[in-house]
Formats: sequence, C-alpha cells, structure tokens
Amino acid sequence: MKALFILIFFFCNEVLAMKFIPPSSENNIDHTTPSGLLLTSKMESNSENGTLLYDKDKKNVLWKMDEFIGKRSFDLSDNGNILIVYGDPNTGMHFSTHMTDDEVLIKIFEKGKLIKEVKKLDIFSKGSFFSKVPGYKSWIKKKSVKGGDWVSLYELKEDASVDFNKRRIKFNRLKTVSF
Repeated sequence: MKALFILIFFFCNEVLAMKFIPPSSENNIDHTTPSGLLLTSKMESNSENGTLLYDKDKKNVLWKMDEFIGKRSFDLSDNGNILIVYGDPNTGMHFSTHMTDDEVLIKIFEKGKLIKEVKKLDIFSKGSFFSKVPGYKSWIKKKSVKGGDWVSLYELKEDASVDFNKRRIKFNRLKTVSF
C-alpha cells in the first residue's frame, strides 16, 4: 500500500510539474499594423477559415488567403504585403526535438500567396536539433517542455530580426534566410 501511495505521489508531482501550454482558444485574431491596416484571421465551423488584410478604412480587402494563423506567431510588414508565420497550424509554436530536417518551421506569404517554406535545415545544421550551435545545447535542455522533448519556438522568433526591405530573416548564431 505504501509503495502504491509513493507511486501515485510521484506521478501526480510529475504531471503537475509539466509546462503544458494549451492551444489558443481564439478562433478570431485581429492585428492592426502601425500604418493602420487590419489583419484578421478566422477559424469558423462553417469552413469560412482564412486570413484577410483590410485597408486603413477597414472596408476593402487588399488580399486574402485560406490559411488560419491561430496558435502561431507572425510578423507583418508595415505595408501589409509580406506575412511571416512561425510555427505549425497543429502544434503551434512547439516542435519535437526529433523532427526531420525537412519539417516546415516558417511560412512566408506575399499578398496572401505562399512564396517560401523555411524548413528546419534552412535554419539549423544538419542532424539533431540545434546541433553545432554554440550555447544552444544547454538552451534546449532549459526550454524543452518536460516529458516529450518538445521545444518552444518563441525564443527562436525572439532571436530573429526581420528586414522586410532586404527580404531576409537573420537568426542570431544561426543561418540567415532570404525570401
């Protein structure tokens, strides 16, 4: 009986210690750029899913696409032409450390049209996640979600600087991606 109690105690502590980040419950996302454009992304049950960019008056649609942004982070150019979406539509901003080299981490759209998919190998060295990157091996251990080798890409996004004029994303200590 005592052994069963100890087993239950450790199991409950392990479950409570997990860093579980629930998926976004938001089915509608609205973002206004500094220049006044409105980006709205919806996921509706009636298959009215998608993302639209409205002009400053919020009356005319400048472009639209079928992809819903939810659960993911994004950068939008001031003129609204380029949208960079980080993460996966299903897992959001979390990826397995055991992902393959050809898994897509970032999608880049121009006026609603997909122009580039940035894969793991485009950013990281071939092989294991964060291999041969100074300082990232200890970072991965600190940032992984306990119990499943999942890593948050929020830190990767924060480590990136986007230059819309030069059409590139520079990742500190990693590769630069042009689009």
